[in-house]
Amino acid sequence: RHDPNTGLFHVLITAHDLKAGGCLARLVSRDMKEFDYRKPLLYTRDFPGTGGEPECADWFSWGEWHYLIYNGCYLVSNDAFGPWRLPENFRLDGSVMKTAPFTRNRRIGTAWISHVGFGFRAIFREAVQRPDGTLGWKFVREMNPATGDPLKVEPHGLTGRGRERLAGL
Repeated sequence: RHDPNTGLFHVLITAHDLKAGGCLARLVSRDMKEFDYRKPLLYTRDFPGTGGEPECADWFSWGEWHYLIYNGCYLVSNDAFGPWRLPENFRLDGSVMKTAPFTRNRRIGTAWISHVGFGFRAIFREAVQRPDGTLGWKFVREMNPATGDPLKVEPHGLTGRGRERLAGL
């Protein structure tokens, strides 16, 4: 992440501090060749329920709010470097969510959901920013299929997942 006010590049690294546990170590550089160590951006011990080492971080600003996504959850702050707040609805759909700005002040995220192992299926969600900085998530309207008449459901004796067969797809 580049800070245009200071000219510094900030690099986050998943780490484990032997005394304090999982953290996002932070390195800074002016040229992306020489780096200096700075205080970690966060320690996961300060945010119960967010996991051990904070993996695959996504650190971004959106309007006046700043966000940090890791381990399938997110934090919010009024400052890019914290202090961070763990919202009540901190869990995300899927793992390793990465987001990007989209048209008209929208933000789209994609993550994977595990079914049989690591990184099985991709999901896409549109972030909804609330006045208090917390996020909600909804389906991306451009990715929703066109709707028509209801589909006919034919039961076929199975239970659990896949117990219905949709005809006419």
